[in-house]
Amino acid sequence: MRNRLGLIVMVSISLITIQFLSSWSATNPPSYVTGTTKVLAKDTVPLLPRYNISGDLDILWMTAASFKLLDEKVTFRFYIEAADKLTLRGWSSDNDDYNALPDVILFNGQPSTTAKFGPTNYFGNLQLKGKSIRKIIRQLNPPNPPMTYVLFVPDIPGTNAGQINYTIMLTNDDPSKPLLVGKQAVPTGVNTNPSPPRRGV
Repeated sequence: MRNRLGLIVMVSISLITIQFLSSWSATNPPSYVTGTTKVLAKDTVPLLPRYNISGDLDILWMTAASFKLLDEKVTFRFYIEAADKLTLRGWSSDNDDYNALPDVILFNGQPSTTAKFGPTNYFGNLQLKGKSIRKIIRQLNPPNPPMTYVLFVPDIPGTNAGQINYTIMLTNDDPSKPLLVGKQAVPTGVNTNPSPPRRGV
């Protein structure tokens, strides 16, 4: 009888000890040594997924009829339309007044086969000066052949310190179809200008 009582007491003491140690470790988590710094487990920061900051830029477009309505400088800003859809939206004005709604919305066409963005690239504003707009409009008017679309073809020149540019071209072909450069698209001789201007870059 005495042995059985002693066994019960020992089991009870063991259970109490285990319960105490469990509660103590919950309120006092173990520490980890990293180099010379001692960090408590409760202070560690979980690794969160980061943004995907690389990919292919799309060929963007607008109708020639809409482009002909422009008469002042256009300042474009990059716009994230969806998780995998990057485009440009523009404000047409020669003054500095702020307007929340863009005057120009460019649509996404085919992904470019050459312009890939990632680390070392800038996503700054881009501009088309009034004289460049008028030059393109002259190319859209008779006696030149009629064109339906104005394309913004992405270009990241190696000489431009990571600035993203767009070369302006004209076409009658559906921008949602693959672009056959040199056959479908007619160069205008106009590029967007990074803002601040690329002079000196």
